[in-house]
Amino acid sequence: MTPNTNRSGASYATEARGPVRHYPLVLEGRTIGHLWAAVDEGEDAAGAVMVLTALDTEPRIGVASFWGKRLEQACGAGLTPLEALERLRKEREDPVGGGVPEGARPEEAPSKDALVAWANPGYTPPALPEGLGGEPRPSQLPRHPGPELVTRQVLKSYPRRTDQPVRYLPVRLGSVTVGLLWASVTGDAAGFVRNLDAQPESNFAEVWWLEEFVRLHERGLGPLEAIREHVGAPEHPVGGRLDPADEERTAASTAELAEIARG
Repeated sequence: MTPNTNRSGASYATEARGPVRHYPLVLEGRTIGHLWAAVDEGEDAAGAVMVLTALDTEPRIGVASFWGKRLEQACGAGLTPLEALERLRKEREDPVGGGVPEGARPEEAPSKDALVAWANPGYTPPALPEGLGGEPRPSQLPRHPGPELVTRQVLKSYPRRTDQPVRYLPVRLGSVTVGLLWASVTGDAAGFVRNLDAQPESNFAEVWWLEEFVRLHERGLGPLEAIREHVGAPEHPVGGRLDPADEERTAASTAELAEIARG
């Protein structure tokens, strides 16, 4: 297995539209997830899909973080995703991340989404609101006898891009930081930066906050005001919480904030 020294990225992509090869991940005899890599050379992607019912939130995040770091190391060593998969499957079971059972045979799924669905029957990922790139929702307008007036609701929220410095706070779920919530110092933009080591919880938290921004925007609150209103509120089971003890900090840009989120 010869490392590919021409690799340019520091980590593999985490999404694959084409087929993926995968092995089961087991911890103390229980299947907790699947380690996968894109089959197509054009998709430089690999990751770990969790069985969401196998572990509680914090140990599940620990598993995702463990394999995320191992894959990042493999990528840094110049391995293709499939090479990384074959190397990592041979490692001994880790007390946190588990491992691929000896003798396990590779299987293939049509896509990463298909693997997620197979590992978690009945699971449906949360959808973004229409105004944030998701599917449209039915209008909440009063009923009218004329069918020609049936329409779709247009959701408005804060812009998610800015070239100005941003104020930010960590979003916590239990003892885990799932992301960073930010608002521009000029008060005209807001967003959520995920902690990629805390997936899938960080993905769900991002969707929850984007929907919350829609509600807060409708109330007429500015981005900074909207974020500060949530400080000290009870923890939401998906969106998490903003602790009063956490100091509000400033980053020079959203790019710098992304680096901070990567730790």
